[in-house]
Amino acid sequence: MKIIRRLKKRISLFMFSKSSKTTLQPRSLNPGTLVPELLFDIGNKFVEDGESDALIKFALSGKLQFQAVVKVFDSITTLKLCETCFFIGGNDNPCCKFGLKTDNPQSPILVQLIGNSIKNLQLNCNISDGKCQMYQSFIDVIVAKKQLTSFSADVCCSRTFLAEFLPHFSSTLKNLVVPSKLMSAAFCDSFDLDSLTVLNTMELNFSMLCKTLSLKLSYIQLDDPIIQRYEHPVSHNEQINPHLSSVKEFTIDDIYICYHIDRFETTITDFPSLKSLNYNIAMKNGIFSIGILRNHISRFTTIINQSKNVPSKITCFFYNSSKMDKFVVFVVFC
Repeated sequence: MKIIRRLKKRISLFMFSKSSKTTLQPRSLNPGTLVPELLFDIGNKFVEDGESDALIKFALSGKLQFQAVVKVFDSITTLKLCETCFFIGGNDNPCCKFGLKTDNPQSPILVQLIGNSIKNLQLNCNISDGKCQMYQSFIDVIVAKKQLTSFSADVCCSRTFLAEFLPHFSSTLKNLVVPSKLMSAAFCDSFDLDSLTVLNTMELNFSMLCKTLSLKLSYIQLDDPIIQRYEHPVSHNEQINPHLSSVKEFTIDDIYICYHIDRFETTITDFPSLKSLNYNIAMKNGIFSIGILRNHISRFTTIINQSKNVPSKITCFFYNSSKMDKFVVFVVFC
């Protein structure tokens, strides 16, 4: 096994070191610290490789192995919760899958240790659902520790749950991804984010946007054949959300550029502190052609040149949504 080969190599590094005369000398070993450290590394490697079954078997192979895996679960920083399974990992990568149902009686004992170090939580289920009630123990620990820096939610999540859960992390949360229908008034003054991504933005109430440096809006699902009725982000008949002035980078994902070209001046007025404005436009079959692209780019260039106080960087990324590897156009206006 690759892990065993790495283990042997690491043991050799611990046993020898270079002296000042460049000859190898034996290094004193302390099995009490060396073995647990190596076993912890093995456990982490199983997580990185997505080998959940091997990880549990490893934990049950001896007392020291079990203690090492306990530390592995305790140190997990990324957690993704789904209806029938969950994923653990590190560095924002939930790579190791566990099913909610398992024949191994020790698995629930081990997984209940997750939560002490979680900084990135990805919620793809409704915690209130009976199928997902075992996740409540994770949630309780995460709330108690208050270390969460990144959170993302799927549309199936409960709006009421998020309104109660997320404000616990008002001082730590920096990155948030959430469908617009799940946003609530509780978000508005609760956070000071580095990045906010809002999905299915057609349902967004802009008065609920919180303070953020970077804002990304996804206006429509790429597989939705229906042209939605657009509403501009801010209606000038109502009070403008003061948090819009904190946005330095604004990114829009959509399938139609015409709407955004026509409302360019209104957008830069509503977001007065913009330094970077980016459009990612997925053009579908039937409306995708070089001629259409040229017309869009020419008209957009004219409007930008006629506008005042434009952001220092404006980019448009056009691509064929059904053949992204075939055709891509990237335009930098400023």
